[in-house]
Amino acid sequence: MNVLDIGNKQISSSMFSRNLSQNQQQTKTGGILQSRTDIYTSNWKQISKAQSETPHKDLTNDMAKELAKKYDLTNITRDEYHQMLKELRDSEIISKSEYTIAAGGLVPANPEANTGCCYAEPPFGTHATWPSNNQRTNCMSIVQSYGKYCDSYANYFAKQSKDVTASVGKNFSNTYMHLEEILQKIFDAAKDE
Repeated sequence: MNVLDIGNKQISSSMFSRNLSQNQQQTKTGGILQSRTDIYTSNWKQISKAQSETPHKDLTNDMAKELAKKYDLTNITRDEYHQMLKELRDSEIISKSEYTIAAGGLVPANPEANTGCCYAEPPFGTHATWPSNNQRTNCMSIVQSYGKYCDSYANYFAKQSKDVTASVGKNFSNTYMHLEEILQKIFDAAKDE
């Protein structure tokens, strides 16, 4: 059984349900399981708790400028995106659990899917995905799409009075919103150069 290190928490990879795709490839980098496809999960109690316990440092203008010189957020590969996330994690701008969520493209699974696969069209919408074969894309729009998906997920289950399920979506939405703010600051620093 593989174990993912999330901050000071360890989470069994058996908790994860990966989407089924022709392009699914996985690598283990720095103790973190990475996938070329997005990952859906149905058990987020541990990772949500780890996420809420980790404080962040602010991204400085100088660091934003340095990252803007290295990475074109509107034309970036997923590998470059992962490298940038590692720099943000190592600088404590994002937490280890936020890194895991963002690098893996993690979103909560649809608990109402009866097909055994999370790809049944959820009533709360869908999200963008990374292109295959490490092609270039706009990571800002993908992160924004993930955030909107998680927020819609949270709102959908809150309306059904499924508070625990809704809080999972909200925790993930908060991660993507935090990352969206960081990416915007890096993007703005690139325009200023």
